[in-house]
Amino acid sequence: MRNKLIVALLLTAGCKALQSTPETEPKLVAEPKTPTAGPAETLLMEWTEQYSNVEKPATVIAANEKEWQALWKAIGKQEAPVADLQVYYGVAVFLGQRNTGGYSVKLLDPVVREGKTVIPFVEKKPSGIVMQVITYPYAVRLYPKTGTQVVVEPAAP
Repeated sequence: MRNKLIVALLLTAGCKALQSTPETEPKLVAEPKTPTAGPAETLLMEWTEQYSNVEKPATVIAANEKEWQALWKAIGKQEAPVADLQVYYGVAVFLGQRNTGGYSVKLLDPVVREGKTVIPFVEKKPSGIVMQVITYPYAVRLYPKTGTQVVVEPAAP
């Protein structure tokens, strides 16, 4: 009887500890990461998540404040993160609907090819056991403006 009481208390305490409160609820926050070595040194700002309001595969380039705000509204966010769009442009890749969890998008460093700035991306697919839930994965990343045409495409295998 004593063991059952201890197990019941532990389960109850564990369940309470797992409940979200406004203070513990996860938030999407763009934290500047360490500067990356690349064509232009800058603080890397990127956002990635499993759920958006964009149901079909798409790529978006946001070069001004109006496009940046529209991008985040399409994702389903009330407010766009603060970004200096005089210096940066945003690139978003939406995978569209996926039938399980575990999918994600990784935006890679830009490559200059034939006078264009190419932004490659990789779709990461799940392996092993995954959640059986519909997801709409996406990634958004800021890149320094270069003045060249921007092309977003899957990375070469």
